[in-house]
Amino acid sequence: MDRRVEFQTSDHFSILTQLHGSVWGHVLPFCILNIGNIFLASYVKRNYLNQYGLGISLSAFQSSLSIVIAFLSVTRVRIAFDQFVKHRAAIQQMARASRNIVFYSVAFTRKEHSEKAKQWRLNVARETMALLRLAVTALQFQSTGRQARMSPALTNEERTVLLQNTGNDNERAAYVITMFLQTIIASHDEHLSKPLHENFLLNLYSYVNEYIKAYNDIHQMLDTGLPFPVVQMTRTIVFLYVFALPWILYDGEHAEVNFVSSMIYCFFVTYAFIGLELVSIEMDDPFGDDQNDLDILSLYEKVFKDIIMCIEDIDGNDNAYLLKKYSNVVKKLDESTRNLKFGKDNSSRSFDEEGGSTPLLSGMKSVEKKSHLFRRASNEDTICENTKRGLRQSSDSVYIDAYGSMSSLISFGGQSSNNSSNESDTHSTSSSAV
Repeated sequence: MDRRVEFQTSDHFSILTQLHGSVWGHVLPFCILNIGNIFLASYVKRNYLNQYGLGISLSAFQSSLSIVIAFLSVTRVRIAFDQFVKHRAAIQQMARASRNIVFYSVAFTRKEHSEKAKQWRLNVARETMALLRLAVTALQFQSTGRQARMSPALTNEERTVLLQNTGNDNERAAYVITMFLQTIIASHDEHLSKPLHENFLLNLYSYVNEYIKAYNDIHQMLDTGLPFPVVQMTRTIVFLYVFALPWILYDGEHAEVNFVSSMIYCFFVTYAFIGLELVSIEMDDPFGDDQNDLDILSLYEKVFKDIIMCIEDIDGNDNAYLLKKYSNVVKKLDESTRNLKFGKDNSSRSFDEEGGSTPLLSGMKSVEKKSHLFRRASNEDTICENTKRGLRQSSDSVYIDAYGSMSSLISFGGQSSNNSSNESDTHSTSSSAV
């Protein structure tokens, strides 16, 4: 379902009555609560304060505080909106950089039609799509609870590498996948009959850097946010002013004010100030599931379509079909887990568990050969499999096999640094079949 909020600024009636994307649903309980506060203020005023001569004049309080609350509320909304616009610009920059990585990879190799060249372009496109989808998962963590390494666009091997090297650090996950993308780009000399010119290569790397810069800017704004003292002061004064308003209306000579007019006045004052604060809260996290949040899922799907179109233009329907299948599986996983709240294990199915295509990821072996991260993940996966097989044996052999496998796992860290220099490029990994 499309959750975008659309409206025509010239249609006054629809703007006044539209509920989709409106703040009415959130602010209405505060308005009703403050109307009840009017009756409480009237009862206390008539039966206690006036009877015992304890009336307190709040007129000066109202006039002085109204200036402060107006300034703080408007400033709060302005700052939140400025951050919202910057987030939107950074997301657009990430999408533009992702497109350009694939577009220029195709443009620079348009005269290359060998199977290796096609595989290289396919690898660049797939890893770019995975990188973009992983960033979306990382940015939506606050609302979905899904760790970046559990992005549906990643394979099991990529998840294992992220788990071992980044853990639950969502921000760093994109940097690891970026390194894989740069490794794929750097393998152009092994796939192309004529290696890319240095300027072309630097151009591709510049778009990768542009992507990472935009991604880093988003996390910088999210980590910085609005200073807590400003948020605390604004919210304290807003609630103090709004809920003290009924007591101001029943102060002194205004004790017999008309109930209907006072309720209308309190209702709309509450709607104005509480509503502005709620709008600011909604804009503080533009990557959630609220109706006014940025629809970044639709944005990355458009980028996927542009990348597929570009690959189809140069390499035909076969490779484009693989990317379409990849995109459809990722979208299917998104829809099946959109309403789920992930726990500590953050379990979700990956692309290769949903019937992906082996040719799509066959070129990843060139990355695995060059990446010690993949080799370590492969070795530790093998050790874990040995442990599982040992646990299936009889009770006598369980402890022997499990102990031997776990001993290998413990000693692997110390031996890997010594053995890494002796590993050849023909070293293979246990990549999962897609």
